[in-house]
Amino acid sequence: MAEKQARKTPNLRERNDGTWEARTTVRLQPNGKSERISFYAKTKKAAEMKMKRFLIDLEDGKLSASPRDMTLGQWLDEWMVEYKKPQLKSTTYFSYTAQIENHIKPSLGDHSLTGLRQLDIQKFANSLTDKGLKPASVYGAMKVLKCAMKKALVNDLIPKDITFGVTLPKIEKPPVKALSEEQRDSFIRIAKESAHGRVFTLGLFTGMRIGELLGLRWQDISFDNKFLKVENALNYVKDVDDPESKWRRELGTPKTQSSKRDIPLPLEAIKLLHMIRQEQREIKLKLGAGYEDNDFVFATGLGKPLDRNNMQQSFKKICKKLDLDGFSIHSTRHTFATISHAQGMDIKVLQEILGHANISETADTYTHVDISTKRKAMEKLTMPAI
Repeated sequence: MAEKQARKTPNLRERNDGTWEARTTVRLQPNGKSERISFYAKTKKAAEMKMKRFLIDLEDGKLSASPRDMTLGQWLDEWMVEYKKPQLKSTTYFSYTAQIENHIKPSLGDHSLTGLRQLDIQKFANSLTDKGLKPASVYGAMKVLKCAMKKALVNDLIPKDITFGVTLPKIEKPPVKALSEEQRDSFIRIAKESAHGRVFTLGLFTGMRIGELLGLRWQDISFDNKFLKVENALNYVKDVDDPESKWRRELGTPKTQSSKRDIPLPLEAIKLLHMIRQEQREIKLKLGAGYEDNDFVFATGLGKPLDRNNMQQSFKKICKKLDLDGFSIHSTRHTFATISHAQGMDIKVLQEILGHANISETADTYTHVDISTKRKAMEKLTMPAI
């Protein structure tokens, strides 16, 4: 247990990767030796706050400063800054942080890292289910915990990976919710009346994700060669390590490496894009310097990127006009894939257009057969008269 005493003023330094380290020295009992403890964060203020929280807990006798008695919460903080922040996209880093702060730390954060047992982890997983979390959400929290514990094992902080063998609830993949061809055509007819609706229409023509559509720029489109390149995605991000950070739009890379792809454009998609470009040119001429030209295909009347929350509301309004229930913006992607497969598109081609990493993901999701297709197949069969 750390001795309650006055401590040295912590050292604060900016590291080579741009993050900050706050260091303080504590004296350990019973041998009286001093030990230096480090805390990491993106900003100087955040690092100092982590250190102050640690010293308060230390004074209150809630933890020991010895690495041998490091809590899971302390290890998760260090693991995130040292191993995950340099590696993960901003959106994924935010997701990991949410899992840690909302689920893992409240249940296991104060446990000694070396004192945890597999039964503790099993009880934690079970508790998430008892709270009403869906199996996929339980899996998400456990994925983060598993990654952290594996790295703790590599660092010789624990003798074995106690997350191995934990039983998780079975994930049952929900059926794909897609529009029929008739519903799609009606949707496009209504959607073309609004600027937001054109985003959904291009999604129905290409199968692109909403972030990819909002991040699409004119430089990504080749009208001569009739294709577009998916190079970016527009996301909302926030630096969770900085208390003063606010939500902002960020033009980053797509979901995975395989998401970077070329998509051939059907004639109707080319017509739609020509129409959008012409309207943008007229707006630019009218506003002049008042137009913020970011090269986005889909933008506000002032050239700024579209708000994703507003997109959700626009989509719901169109669905309401058509009495369509249970659909989301992602349904445009599902609709493209489902109809394309039903019309005979090769599954490998469909995989590459959708940007799936594995063909199994495409096949498992979209090779179901709807009732109308089954009926047509049955009608082709020759049956004996009765």
